Amino acid sequence: MRWLIPALAVLGPLVTAALPGDPVNEALDAYIDEIETEGAAGVVLVAQGDETRFRRGFGHADCAGKTPMTADHLVMMGSITKEFTQLLTYVLVQEDALAFQDPIGRYLKGLPPKMAAITVEQLLSHSAGLPDLIDERGRAVPYTVEYDYIRMSRVQLIERSAKAELIFAPGSREVYSNLGYNLLGGVLEIASGESYEELLASRIFDKAGMTETGYWYTDGRQRSFAQGCRQGGKRWGSPLLDGMWGPDGASWNLKAAGGLLTTVDDLVLWLGGLGDGRFLGPEMQRRYLDERLVVSRTASG
Repeated sequence: MRWLIPALAVLGPLVTAALPGDPVNEALDAYIDEIETEGAAGVVLVAQGDETRFRRGFGHADCAGKTPMTADHLVMMGSITKEFTQLLTYVLVQEDALAFQDPIGRYLKGLPPKMAAITVEQLLSHSAGLPDLIDERGRAVPYTVEYDYIRMSRVQLIERSAKAELIFAPGSREVYSNLGYNLLGGVLEIASGESYEELLASRIFDKAGMTETGYWYTDGRQRSFAQGCRQGGKRWGSPLLDGMWGPDGASWNLKAAGGLLTTVDDLVLWLGGLGDGRFLGPEMQRRYLDERLVVSRTASG
């Protein structure tokens, strides 16, 4: 079995105190030791309030198995990026830059009427009727790793989307759509007049004290990036180090829907900011938690 657990941040009181010699700490160490022998790699951090109770990297940060994974390695967070896009949407609604019920055609020009009538809220909730991924002709395609790195500008994304067929009437049901979040990122940029990265920095990262999350790092600091590995151990790489980003950053096949790089410590700062209302005012914070934070008590939840 090939494991990859890039980063997992857990905030108390979900887990009781895990200090040296504590049974919870020892249980976590024992479990990680076991899965590490099976090829697992990643980082686990448990925090309670402002106190870190458990923090450990395990496995290897490269496919050759020569570089130990540490809790300081940067990893790609995948579709957790969408959670940041959701939060930015609520922030911009709070700022009156846009509204949940705005038709996206107000911001994205050139879409056919049925698509232009899709609302911001429908993009948020995956209920817009859009396919998950599309090719240059607007046809639905299955996911491949390579898809994320096909060079694509925001303008090209909108042009491709205009050729796509809706797979159901907007608002009638929910089907997960990466394309919907790519387009939502475009809406946020046009509504605010700022780039997606600028929005992340000013509305989330600066407020939470996050310095290790982004598509680009321009402060000149050296950082350690964990490599992506394909099944069987073949190297996939690191987008920043291996030229997968274009001259203006991540492709719009990926932007706002995936691909942000981060550390487990930054994820804890983000979760803490969500919990203490650092990003939203009281009314919008209540709405965000009610509408976007979904709690499932099922085993698979």
